[in-house]
Amino acid sequence: MAFRLAEGLTLLTGYQTKLLMTATAITMALTPALAETGYYISRKLESSSGFSHYVGDDPEAEEIKAEQGLVVVCGYGRIGKVWAGRGDEEKGRA
Repeated sequence: MAFRLAEGLTLLTGYQTKLLMTATAITMALTPALAETGYYISRKLESSSGFSHYVGDDPEAEEIKAEQGLVVVCGYGRIGKVWAGRGDEEKGRA
């Protein structure tokens, strides 16, 4: 590990190396559990706050997802308007 190399080059003391390796091991072990907990909490908050529309869990979103050839334009500046217009022309909406 890089910490052992740094210790060998006398950039870190033995105590600092052990501390950094312990901190690394603990954070690596806790990260998946904390990520899962965060996901669970966010889903609970979204469902209780009425944000299902923003995360694609409402009937309108399901209808949009079922449509074939869906293109999402992120940004509606000069280039976004050109691309959105091209899509409308291809579908006969222009």
